[in-house]
Amino acid sequence: MHDEKSIDSRVFDILTTINPPEPNNVAITSLALDAATKTIKIEAQAKNGYPALDVFKKTINATTFQFTKDGGKQTVPLASSMSDSDRSYGEDASGAKVLRFTLSFTYPDELFTRTAQNAVVVAPTKTNATDSFLGVPQSLFTQKRLILREG
Repeated sequence: MHDEKSIDSRVFDILTTINPPEPNNVAITSLALDAATKTIKIEAQAKNGYPALDVFKKTINATTFQFTKDGGKQTVPLASSMSDSDRSYGEDASGAKVLRFTLSFTYPDELFTRTAQNAVVVAPTKTNATDSFLGVPQSLFTQKRLILREG
């Protein structure tokens, strides 16, 4: 029976890992964990508006869950079937303009199970994740050469 209990406290590791740094950080106002549908629903607000929402979503999509099970190390994506809704501008408690939104995603079966040992939520490395950077082949560009002339 003990092995069937979930480790819901891993959600705190997830929240600290997926929240981007300034200026794109988000303030989470509500979190709902639904074990029946394996979804996490986050209500949040961001001072940096839509750019912060975009960075938040891309960070979640690039985050992985690593663990050992039956003696083998495994890595799975943290999220699938992500969607955002209820976007609106408003003011936070200090009167600053913020974008409010709701984001939900499906998490992997292993995320909260006790059978996933040595569990770690791994953030993506810092890269340029903009659509224009990812969609354009690097072979189109070359490094500029500096030519020095004496005399």
